[in-house]
Amino acid sequence: MSALAAIHVGVKHLGLDETAARAMYARVTGKDSLRAMTETERRLVVAHLRDSGFSAVSATSRRPLSGRYAPVLQALWLSAWNLGIVRNRDDKALIAFVTRQTCIEHPSWVRDPADAMKAIEALKSWMRRASGDDALFRSIPGAPGWRNDPRVQVILAQWRILERAGAAPALSVWAWRPEARALAAALDGEALIDLQRDLGRLVREAGRT
Repeated sequence: MSALAAIHVGVKHLGLDETAARAMYARVTGKDSLRAMTETERRLVVAHLRDSGFSAVSATSRRPLSGRYAPVLQALWLSAWNLGIVRNRDDKALIAFVTRQTCIEHPSWVRDPADAMKAIEALKSWMRRASGDDALFRSIPGAPGWRNDPRVQVILAQWRILERAGAAPALSVWAWRPEARALAAALDGEALIDLQRDLGRLVREAGRT
């Protein structure tokens, strides 16, 4: 697969829209257009996509998980990947984990509300234990609304993991990315997920050292 083709597949695999993809291109190469890049720069983008969890083999061969509750469960599983507590971000690993934890086959837990809630809560509970962060996915009375957003909570949990590993790149996530507080307050979903991916790469790197 050429670098250009791999980028198109990788961007789709990671769920990036055009705005998020162009922002990522600019961060990696200084250019927000694939056409303007050299082949070497495109390979840098491919490397970044792989660091973010893209696998050309799994992206082209796997059958996507479907069902009403699949997006919620997939989002939780990707959060677990970005927290450094799962090594395989693929749906097959998600299916195996949830089925093992709940003893419910996945055709049911992606469609039936009661079974879906069991699967979701099992994932959340495990992620709290595995990350060592009991505040994850819990509502904080009196906190601003953005502070109780699960995407923001994952970002803060990632930062605490980096701090415990002595790998935090700044005094706080707000100091590292000054725009992050505004993004959190605005609940800019795409930008918050993009920040999760960037922090996830740092978390995984810290876990390998």
